Amino acid sequence: MCANCGRDVALIPSTFGMAGLGFICGDCSNYVAVLYGNRFVNPRSVLEVKWNPSVIRRGKQVFSTERRFVTCRTAKDFLVLKVLQAVVKEEDGRFLFARPKEQWAGLLLDSKKRKYLGFLVWTEGEYAVLRQVFVVEDERRKGHGENLVRFWVEQFADRMHQKFGIESPNEQASRLHLKLGHLKIEGDSYVGIKCFVVSGM
Repeated sequence: MCANCGRDVALIPSTFGMAGLGFICGDCSNYVAVLYGNRFVNPRSVLEVKWNPSVIRRGKQVFSTERRFVTCRTAKDFLVLKVLQAVVKEEDGRFLFARPKEQWAGLLLDSKKRKYLGFLVWTEGEYAVLRQVFVVEDERRKGHGENLVRFWVEQFADRMHQKFGIESPNEQASRLHLKLGHLKIEGDSYVGIKCFVVSGM
């Protein structure tokens, strides 16, 4: 049964989503079961930190005692990422799922609340390139996005080069990088100080 609209959803090939994540409700496009190994689990369970118990222990502290950043390494980490990305996809249909073999990803969580707060996706080469930043809706405007990006720059991007790339930032992302001093405004445009803009993959 769909937790969003209450409809019964048969777990059959026609309800299996194109992203390969799991079964989708035909009425509201909500995921009702996601694939983990050779079985299906409830996506709400996946987003409970206790489903992936090692995640807090493996996390690095982010500017406070409660926030932890965990680089995705395990199958469970990547499934949490995919479920969070499915939430983003509902907000913006143009959104693309991360590619684990080509991109790095990290989860932000609150160890006290036992709650995922968001994620970040990037690539590494000559420079680090920030591809995606997301904070869950009920945790926005609390500084999590700012702290997440600052932590990523210090722990990952700065170790590669003094500058980093940002992929096709929207207005909200541009304002964030402006606030952090990565961009400045010249006339009607944002100009890179610490970062530069790259086109999408």
